[in-house]
Amino acid sequence: MNTEIIPQLLFALESLLFLACVFMHIVKKNSTLETVYALQSLSVIALLATLGIYEHETGLVLAAALTFVVKIVLAPIIFMRAI
Repeated sequence: MNTEIIPQLLFALESLLFLACVFMHIVKKNSTLETVYALQSLSVIALLATLGIYEHETGLVLAAALTFVVKIVLAPIIFMRAI
């Protein structure tokens, strides 16, 4: 993997994470909030996975996998039942 692109990728993911957090405070509809939450979750997962792969840290890759299961699979199920 080209290591020169990693800082740019991380910056883009961090920017996406920040914008998702801002939009989570702005949106009015719960269904839109759920979509923005999923976008925020994906950016966190991508950050963890990218750093884990780049730094050869198995713990970060496992944290990304666990975060995927909890935030992408389980949380939307719970949110949809609550709405």
